[in-house]
Amino acid sequence: MSTYHNKDITSLRILLIEDNTDYAFSLIQGMSRYCLIDHASTEAEGLRMLYTESYDILLLDLTLDTGYMSGFRFLDYLARLERFNNLLVIGLSGMSLDDIYGDKSYGKLAAFLTKPVAAERLIQTIESCLLSRNETAHDETEAVVDPE
Repeated sequence: MSTYHNKDITSLRILLIEDNTDYAFSLIQGMSRYCLIDHASTEAEGLRMLYTESYDILLLDLTLDTGYMSGFRFLDYLARLERFNNLLVIGLSGMSLDDIYGDKSYGKLAAFLTKPVAAERLIQTIESCLLSRNETAHDETEAVVDPE
């Protein structure tokens, strides 16, 4: 298993912001044997949790829009705040990255996966991102994009 800031993946704190509770539940069930994962079903709840808890990884539904702010605006907001510079962000969506991002930069995303994604695939992606981040030691890296 990969490490991040001398932590084993099993001790990393992960926050999933996903409004589809059935999908969130199945993902949490599959991932909970590998790592600690919390869930927020709205952007506002996720933001409160990020400010009150210490998370290493954020799994963000990019097309989330429950009225507070969209997943994209949420990502842009986090990118402007220094306190979240080390937060590894993996984007999730039912649409392809080209469909939702077009020609835009991937910005703060360390990776992107098209839903539905199996928990094991997500864990592999997290490990890949952690390995890449450890190797580059905070240099800018390109997002890992799911080829699907």
